[in-house]
Amino acid sequence: MGLALISVAFVGPVYSPWEAPPQEPISSELSNHEWIENAFISLLYVLSAIGCLLLPFALMRPIERARPLLKVIGVAWAVAGVALSLFGALNYYTHSGMTINTYEESQQGAPPGQ
Repeated sequence: MGLALISVAFVGPVYSPWEAPPQEPISSELSNHEWIENAFISLLYVLSAIGCLLLPFALMRPIERARPLLKVIGVAWAVAGVALSLFGALNYYTHSGMTINTYEESQQGAPPGQ
């Protein structure tokens, strides 16, 4: 799983899939700097991957020797988890706003009655 997450993390800088369209509120403020959102999401995937890659090594050790690794895993997963949860909540608002803004833009050029 850790290797899969590392692979996904490389998608952001290479292909820029996570940039916000200009119709999205809040996130579109960064639309001129698409690397910011892509780097942020990629970093969250990397943090998740670190935890996944270290977990087998922590589980192979007695608990006393595993504590330092478990702390690193816990911090990586906690930071990534909180950030992904907040970003996910933000996306409910921004995607709804994008839908409304896109609809309003389409209606500006529509003939009367449509």
